[in-house]
Amino acid sequence: MGLFPAVAGAASLADKLGVLPPQAKIEAPDFEVRTLDGGSLRLRDFRGQVVFLNFWATWCVPCRREMPAMEKLYREFRDQGFTIVALDLNEPTAAVRAFVKELGLTFPVGIDPAMVNFAVYGGRALPTSYLIGRDGKILGMVIGPREWDSQDARAYIKSLVEKQPRR
Repeated sequence: MGLFPAVAGAASLADKLGVLPPQAKIEAPDFEVRTLDGGSLRLRDFRGQVVFLNFWATWCVPCRREMPAMEKLYREFRDQGFTIVALDLNEPTAAVRAFVKELGLTFPVGIDPAMVNFAVYGGRALPTSYLIGRDGKILGMVIGPREWDSQDARAYIKSLVEKQPRR
């Protein structure tokens, strides 16, 4: 059955979006990757925020389609303790930088060397996203693209931000 069981029905926003909840509360594995400007990006630096961790690649057509919606979501909720951290799967920095510039992405982007973190998180397909609570615990996983700027997605993120008060 695994850490993320299949969810039947669509009673909640999480169900409608296909967010798979973990079977047990687990800490999101920390990581440190390089950013596009050569700096460091660490998950622990975002403790106290709701984190949308996205694994993607520039060659992934569904990733390309969902990124503009993710940017809208980020801009709407970033001042409320929400962030998106996007980890590209081991592509050349110049290619990732060009992709980010082309789409006008402003959320933090790092490069996952040799897809190490993708493997640690149990990634199986692209895109894969994890929602992480302010306490660092994984709230859910989403496999495949979503319309992150849809009414349901925005309501879901709003509920996460509101349910988890800032520390």
